[in-house]
Amino acid sequence: MKCAKLFLVIALLQYSNSNELLSQQNSQESYTDIKVSLLTYSPGSRLYSVFGHSAIRIYDPGNQSDLVYNYGTFQFDQAGFYLKFLHGNLIYSLSRTSFENAKQSLILENRSLIETPLILNKIEKTRLIRYLENNILPDNRDYRYNFLYDNCATRIIELLEKSTSDSLIIKPEVLPVKTFRQLLSPYLKSRPWVHMGIDLLMGIQADKMARLIEPAFLPDYLHLFVKNFQVQSPERSHRLSGHDIIHFQSFSAQKVKKLTPSLFLWPLCLLLLISTLIDSHFRWLFQRIGNIILLLTGVISLLLCYLWIFPDHTIFRYNIDLLWVNPLLLVVVFLQNPKNRPRYTSLKKFFLLFTGIMAAFGIIASIIVERNLDLTSLGIMVLIVLIEKLRNIYIVSHSTTNT
Repeated sequence: MKCAKLFLVIALLQYSNSNELLSQQNSQESYTDIKVSLLTYSPGSRLYSVFGHSAIRIYDPGNQSDLVYNYGTFQFDQAGFYLKFLHGNLIYSLSRTSFENAKQSLILENRSLIETPLILNKIEKTRLIRYLENNILPDNRDYRYNFLYDNCATRIIELLEKSTSDSLIIKPEVLPVKTFRQLLSPYLKSRPWVHMGIDLLMGIQADKMARLIEPAFLPDYLHLFVKNFQVQSPERSHRLSGHDIIHFQSFSAQKVKKLTPSLFLWPLCLLLLISTLIDSHFRWLFQRIGNIILLLTGVISLLLCYLWIFPDHTIFRYNIDLLWVNPLLLVVVFLQNPKNRPRYTSLKKFFLLFTGIMAAFGIIASIIVERNLDLTSLGIMVLIVLIEKLRNIYIVSHSTTNT
């Protein structure tokens, strides 16, 4: 009797396993005609879309299904959107929509759409689709966005690695030898003021070299890598992608704004320098401008300190611009108050000399690491104002001594 029960249990297990294998085979067979592609969107006009976008297209002609899976979904109208972005607390989600809807949306925004077919076998397609379907479940679809290390493009890299069992390889010569700052710079050329602001906010973490496939946080580099990936396995080695299909080409480039930081800051820097070298009826005006520059720079320094200490984004930490965008400049401005002029003369000398030396080191460091030249002009302006104020103190004290 016991032998009969044991035989029955074994038979049921074999039947269950055979059904599971048959189900997997049928499932894989059903994926044979499915086409999987990488979609690359060109940069958009809004700030959050300036670096482009990536998504995955799953086209199933058998079921008349054509879907786009998008890891870049967020609620722009959520409270404190940009503050959450700076803090690293912004929640993004995986969503899906029809390919036609996605395409029409891009056409309306005048953004190019490039499709790159992925060459995957039945097993790899099965893994990829199941991974997406699991990710889109309500409990799994949300993730904390990180601009450099966890975004719409890096999620696709992870998806491809899991689908191909980590068998992706790429030739080293394809990998760019650039820092994160250098990778971002071309996308911001049409927005020079934004470019300068982002350069100011980023610390020295942005000046380290992006290693291996780290540049793929940008959709254009993800597209480049996918075009050059090889799927390496014991059975075969082949390219991951086929030829690009251009669905829509944007018809005009963004125009660079006429008033750039260079056209505004460098002439102002020159005027400040001239005002310190010659006596002029307008010298008082430039002294007022100098106070405003120190005040604004001091306020900006508080933001840089905040971004260094509180947010989770490491890219904002260890900012060498704090050498010249210095919180101590607020003390300098306070000491310039006419009520404080008779007092604290020695203290004023100390702060002017100390902040001046720090500003000089900051300018040298910015030049060495090839920072934004417009930021360098700001640093030079701060240094000129500090030197001028220090010179005025010595002139006043010298004239007082002579009298």
